[in-house]
Amino acid sequence: MLNHKKRVSLPRGFLWRLTFLNIFIIGLAISLSGWAVYNTACFLVEGMGSLPDQRQQQFNATLYQYLLVFTILGVLFSSVLHYYFTKRLVGPIKQLIEATEILKKGAYPPEIKVTSNDEIGELVSHYNELTKQLKDNDSQRERLITNLSHEIRTPVANLQGYLHALKTGTIEGDRDLYESLYNEANRLTLLIEQIDQINHLDRIQSNDKQLDKLWINEVIEETLKMFEWEFEKSNIALSVSLQPSELTIHEESIKQLVSNLIDNAIKYNDGNKPIKVTGNVVNDVYKLIIGGTSGPLTEEEQEKLFNRFYRTDPSRNRHTGGSGLGLSIVQDIVKFHQGEIQIVNQDNYNQFIVRLPIK
Repeated sequence: MLNHKKRVSLPRGFLWRLTFLNIFIIGLAISLSGWAVYNTACFLVEGMGSLPDQRQQQFNATLYQYLLVFTILGVLFSSVLHYYFTKRLVGPIKQLIEATEILKKGAYPPEIKVTSNDEIGELVSHYNELTKQLKDNDSQRERLITNLSHEIRTPVANLQGYLHALKTGTIEGDRDLYESLYNEANRLTLLIEQIDQINHLDRIQSNDKQLDKLWINEVIEETLKMFEWEFEKSNIALSVSLQPSELTIHEESIKQLVSNLIDNAIKYNDGNKPIKVTGNVVNDVYKLIIGGTSGPLTEEEQEKLFNRFYRTDPSRNRHTGGSGLGLSIVQDIVKFHQGEIQIVNQDNYNQFIVRLPIK
């Protein structure tokens, strides 16, 4: 029966390998220095010729022993110091590895403490931001799926119920019923279209090359032309005053922004005043204001207005409240262009103020 000798494996960690490498380099440097000092001292003493041969040999042996001891002590001491400080230096890297393992398993690791202002500290800081962004994206995705399930379930259930009743003869079809079915189908269509808008915006955000330098007043005017029939049908006047300015923008996104705000203004209009669209250059910002008469908004409603699937209508009537995605998409577009958006409500007159940087 063969006896297999157990192999002794050295530590394979980065810290140990770095320590052994530096021990070798330090030991080599000290040994070479000691050898040079030893040979130089022996040569000088021998050249003086003041010592007999026996004393010269004794001097050489003593000097060699001292240099050997100090070399060993120097290597050991420097190795211990090197290991200690290197361990502190690579500690965050080990934490990053452990956190990455947790992230790979589908969980989110706790935030790693930043202990330095060097490149490693910057790497840890970026990792923490990345983890937080992934966590936020995952939470938004879960909320989006939950809200979508709720939003789609209601019109589908209504359509299914009405169609089943028509099939079984429980009810008879009339103009009002068909209009109700048509409205439910429109709700689904609008929801799907705005989900497509969100996906399209996500693709745009990952590719800055789609930005072009355009005259924003022309882009807005072209978008407003598509609402001429809607304004005429709703018997609402439109007032437009746009200062020409050239901005670096994504054309389709800006058109979507204007469309959503105009659609919102028409949908909630309940007065005789015209919907006003103004655009002016203020310092290094293009200030676009779209305003119209509507009901009052509380501070809480104004804070939540840009949240996905939020509606100001308490009854959640989809005919007036839409899908609750339009203003959220507007905010995403503004953020993509590194701008700001706010709503000002005064005397039942709402103004959406968009500020886009001129660059």
